[in-house]
Amino acid sequence: SSDLHTLFKGVGLFMHKAPLETSVDFDLEKIKTGDFTGHAHLKDVDSSMINPFSEAYGLFKLKRGYMTEGTAEIKGNNLNATSQVSVEYHDLHIIALKADKEKVGGTKKKGLTSFIANTFMIKNDNPSNGKPLRIEEGHYSRIPASNMFSMFWKAIAAGMLKTDRKSVV
Repeated sequence: SSDLHTLFKGVGLFMHKAPLETSVDFDLEKIKTGDFTGHAHLKDVDSSMINPFSEAYGLFKLKRGYMTEGTAEIKGNNLNATSQVSVEYHDLHIIALKADKEKVGGTKKKGLTSFIANTFMIKNDNPSNGKPLRIEEGHYSRIPASNMFSMFWKAIAAGMLKTDRKSVV
């Protein structure tokens, strides 16, 4: 274990409302490979806070849902990142969207996809049915032209998106 580190910490409000804490610890003895560990913790997020960017970037929106708490632990380097993500949420219901060819920058609902996702793929709650909180792992390989923040976020998103999936037996 090395003793040379640079630690960045931040505390703020996600979408001007939800408490957010983040930290990134860079191992300076491994500066050439860019080794880092990170932590993110977010509380009290409702669907209205997610929709402004999920519609623009993810082509989905939340019809309803509330995240009580989310935590991510990230390990990575210049090329890859892995996350351990837990998201406690309730009453999740999504609306899948697709680009609207008639309106520049517009979207429209994918009805059948939304129905299938909400009925067969997405768990409405985490934890659900008296079971423990689901914790998932995400992996992301960095695109060379992208920045570290992008890799950090995409590693978290990769794990986060697994927490709401129903098991296929």
